[in-house]
Amino acid sequence: MLNFSQRNGHQTIPANMKPKQMTEGLRNKLWNVVDSSVEVNHLPKLMFLMWHDFFKKPTDTIPARNGYMGDMNYAPAWAAVRQSFFASTWHQTFDFIEFFLKNKVCSETNINRVLEDELAAYRVVAGQVTQVTETGELAEVERAINDRGPYSPASEHIEAALLHLSNRNTPDYRNSIKESISAVESMAKLVAQDEKATLGKALNKLEKDGRLAPALKNGFNALYGWTSDAEGIRHGMNGPASVGADDAKFFLIACSAFVNYLKSI
Repeated sequence: MLNFSQRNGHQTIPANMKPKQMTEGLRNKLWNVVDSSVEVNHLPKLMFLMWHDFFKKPTDTIPARNGYMGDMNYAPAWAAVRQSFFASTWHQTFDFIEFFLKNKVCSETNINRVLEDELAAYRVVAGQVTQVTETGELAEVERAINDRGPYSPASEHIEAALLHLSNRNTPDYRNSIKESISAVESMAKLVAQDEKATLGKALNKLEKDGRLAPALKNGFNALYGWTSDAEGIRHGMNGPASVGADDAKFFLIACSAFVNYLKSI
């Protein structure tokens, strides 16, 4: 179960899912990717580019010291970059990331893996950090959870979906999707006033009553059908489902919005 703050709307959505946020954990993991990828023999050129293009400072101020073999040791410069990285705002951190990607210090794949694992509202697309989650979308999730009373069954399913998705130790994306779909099924039964109906039957009744547009019904039935295919999301599985955080987040947001829509018809 979510804690008191989360259940009462004070801490519903993990911070990283919200745009313009950067938690300590996300920043740490982004730095770890960069720091483990940089090659020592590339530091002289990289530090020149950082001071010249990124910091826009005189390159003769790059902190370095003589090495044992008479070459220059740029460890002090890299330490200065690290200090600046951890002192940066959320958007400046992504400026750093774009610079490192442009100069091939690290890969988009590894950065995106961190962003996905941490449920961040951003992904790297063609070398640029791009927002993929809107504030309004997250507001739909919060509303779906916080509207209790007669809607409690659906709210509890959305709450469980969020819990599975945001579990830092053992995220369960398959069951998160299952709970999101179950929230819609629960709400459709309630609105159609047929507790024994399947989701398809409940949506058909709402369409027949003129309360649900056919295209909207068909669209959601297609999503529902996807969860019943070979991935085995709603039923038994023969192997691990190839679904990830982005799939689970999409279903959480889409199902929350549909639950809220069903309340209004």
